[in-house]
Amino acid sequence: MSAEAPQAQATSVENNSQKGKSSPVKAGKAQTGAVTTATQLESSWSFWFAKRTTKSENFAEGLCCLVNVDSVESFWLHYAHIKRPADIPLNSELSFFRSGAKPMWESFPEGGSWSFRLKKKNPILNRIWEELILACVGEQMGEPYDVVGVCISIRQKEDVISIWNRDSKNRSVLGEKLKILLHMEPNCPMEYKQNNGKITHSRSASQQQQSHPVHTAPVSVPVAKPVGQAIEVAAQ
Repeated sequence: MSAEAPQAQATSVENNSQKGKSSPVKAGKAQTGAVTTATQLESSWSFWFAKRTTKSENFAEGLCCLVNVDSVESFWLHYAHIKRPADIPLNSELSFFRSGAKPMWESFPEGGSWSFRLKKKNPILNRIWEELILACVGEQMGEPYDVVGVCISIRQKEDVISIWNRDSKNRSVLGEKLKILLHMEPNCPMEYKQNNGKITHSRSASQQQQSHPVHTAPVSVPVAKPVGQAIEVAAQ
């Protein structure tokens, strides 16, 4: 999506995060003004936030939908008030998914996700996040409506970026699109994991440990030079 952020501003995003959890919404003074026209997106999208306090915490209970957007104007309006991935606390996840489904494996049993890692404090983390979600709202990745969302998980030693799709059969097309979008090397190894395997493992672990398992960390991949900038290899 190539639309620029609109000049007109409305009220700031309401903080919908659960009590006792760090808010991913920036503090800011509400501004007046009205957007007279709206450029509708092909699909509505939602920003999600999750903060895991313990390994045994039910992941679904920790999910919080921040806001839904359905137009170019509403996207830029709310995006301006949401913290960037580099600014959210450890053990948190910031997600951007098609509205109507939660960012959980069970929501897309036939799908999966491509994942890669970045070192902590990598200066391009926020840039990658923005490029990915703009590609999502512009329907610029792979098969139409196949990509369902993007998730960034802030870990202790690294940050994990995952791009989810609805049908695992389209993994190759999506993988090639991602390499082009993020300026990765042609032979850059990325790991794709199917959700049905994660769901089976989750149920098995739940029965044995009576707890919700944490997300499995994907393998590290080297990233090339997006937008002419050198990037550190995720793990050396």
